[in-house]
Amino acid sequence: MDHFLNPRNVGDVPEPEANGEAGEPNCGDAMRLSLRIKDGRILDARFRRLAAERRLPVPAWRPS
Repeated sequence: MDHFLNPRNVGDVPEPEANGEAGEPNCGDAMRLSLRIKDGRILDARFRRLAAERRLPVPAWRPS
């Protein structure tokens, strides 16, 4: 319940090295991921999601 009420890693990475999009916005199920990468390692990852409320916190489980 905590992840639903307080989702983590939501938003956009400032000046990302990589971006990705997946899903179908017309169906109300899409996600955008932005990454900050240095020396082949992911330093920061954030997401934006358009979906039904029950799906919103799923990508937020990733530990910081």
